[in-house]
Amino acid sequence: MGLHIGIVGGGFVGRVHVEALLAHPDVDRISIADHDPVALETIARNYPTQRAVSDHAALLDDPSPVSYTHLTLPTTDVGGRSRWGA
Repeated sequence: MGLHIGIVGGGFVGRVHVEALLAHPDVDRISIADHDPVALETIARNYPTQRAVSDHAALLDDPSPVSYTHLTLPTTDVGGRSRWGA
């Protein structure tokens, strides 16, 4: 069984991570979370086999456990000022 990678942040950097992970032979599944519906729609349109959710908690509640999580949030969302909550 391969890796299930979670990505929090579906903007440019998140999409770069998805591209790289899709090419990795040990990655079976990628799930991504972003509050921005446009970012989620872009991910779903370009990577239809990937799971896209609007809440990072839903990403972690996936029935298929996430092996690793990549945080690809803008730096303005880090350090206690995150729109993602505590």
